[in-house]
Amino acid sequence: YFFKDAEEDTIRADTELCLRAAFDYEKGEYSQVEEVEFPEIEAEEGLGGGEEEEEPEPGPSETSFFSGKEMIELAKRALGHPYCFRPREWPIASDPPKDGSCPGHSGSKYCSVAEYENLAEDSGKCPIDSSTFVKWVINTYIKEEINDDYESNENSVLNYPYSAFFARDYGKVVDGDPEKGTYSSTEHYELRLDKLEPGDMLFFASKYAGWNMGHIGLYAGDGKIIHARAGNNGGVVLEDLQRYVEYIESGGENIYVGAKRLEFKSSSGSGSYSGECHYCGSNVEYLQDYDIEAYNQCGSKRCCKGACPPGSVILEVPYYNQCSFGMGPPNNYCYNACGPTSLKMLLEAVGFPEQSIEMLWDISGCKNGDGIRSMVMYTDYACSIGACDLPTLYRPSISKIKQKIDSGHPMLVNNNMIVYSGEACYEKPAGHYFAAVGYSDEFIIVHDPYTLSSGGRYLSCTLEIGQNLVLKKSTFQNVLMDRGYVYVVKPGET
Repeated sequence: YFFKDAEEDTIRADTELCLRAAFDYEKGEYSQVEEVEFPEIEAEEGLGGGEEEEEPEPGPSETSFFSGKEMIELAKRALGHPYCFRPREWPIASDPPKDGSCPGHSGSKYCSVAEYENLAEDSGKCPIDSSTFVKWVINTYIKEEINDDYESNENSVLNYPYSAFFARDYGKVVDGDPEKGTYSSTEHYELRLDKLEPGDMLFFASKYAGWNMGHIGLYAGDGKIIHARAGNNGGVVLEDLQRYVEYIESGGENIYVGAKRLEFKSSSGSGSYSGECHYCGSNVEYLQDYDIEAYNQCGSKRCCKGACPPGSVILEVPYYNQCSFGMGPPNNYCYNACGPTSLKMLLEAVGFPEQSIEMLWDISGCKNGDGIRSMVMYTDYACSIGACDLPTLYRPSISKIKQKIDSGHPMLVNNNMIVYSGEACYEKPAGHYFAAVGYSDEFIIVHDPYTLSSGGRYLSCTLEIGQNLVLKKSTFQNVLMDRGYVYVVKPGET
């Protein structure tokens, strides 16, 4: 952190190295820099060593993007609740209702009022069926984690009481054919576990429902299903999915018909992104799973464009390539305007009017070849127009970065090109800036302003390649460890 009145600031620390510098705000420069070895520093001394502190769970007032794994953890809170067909609606709450606060039951031929009350009293927990269970999980997750204006939220499943409604209207198909409607006892849909992700909805047709949709569960990951089912040892259970499918289909009264994936959109404007991303170097191989057609067209190119990673959250940030502003005298933006170009993207993304690249290049110090001062200059300029979120973050955790993006805050990242050259269009050790604009389960997604084609295997590195460039999370973490300055641009009024 930079403290204006401090004589000496610690700007980087870990268990091996403490880098100290005194910064003169009058002159706008460092007066000294020294490295001091501290091999015996313990993590609890607060100098950044050891394991990172866990980030707090998003509270009800925060905006957070959908995570299937988090939703399954919520679903597990209902384990052990007994099964009863079509109870009244469970309330949207952090924890399932218990006996004494159960919503009650109007009775049906499969579960009478008396049976419902006996189940509640014996277990101390409120009975539930498969659709009500899934509905409670999704609604409670949206309310807790995404927290939009819930009643009018398009994500709400308040009006989806039965499995058939989920199958028909909600999410996208990832396996089988759950939208068909009516099936037959002779149909068979192979369960493909490799197609499933935690939180996916699993659908089953039933003889008792006229071979329409009769049951729904959630894929819990690791080959397991969590659902509310009838029968011996019924209720909300977590069990092996393949074994369950084989069991129900062996009886000839139920069949697995497919799976659908939930797609949520948060109030910040982030959400499941279905556009295209760029993959370079070793990351091109991921297109085999995400977009096989794009992968086949890619051939031996260094960089290729295809579908973004599943579940990507990407903010709407305009993309500029620094080389498009000029590649020679008098203004060689292609040489050293990565910071000004990245800042231009971020400020315009959060609502500020079009920024002059020449002005940003000038105030950053890059025009005079002074890249060391530029982060401080960017901070001062952004704060002067009301676009800063202080203090400047230094070496944040990946979870903190995701939290900032979920809140609509793209970030300016100072780095060294060589650290991620295996996943980009160039290979040279040079100070650099790019904008972090999104993430997925495996990647951080950036707008990299420098992608200059230089022939040979870099011929595919056109000026657009830096837009939505995917970097592995481990690579991005190394980027932060090398340089690590991350500046969060906060939306402000124009």
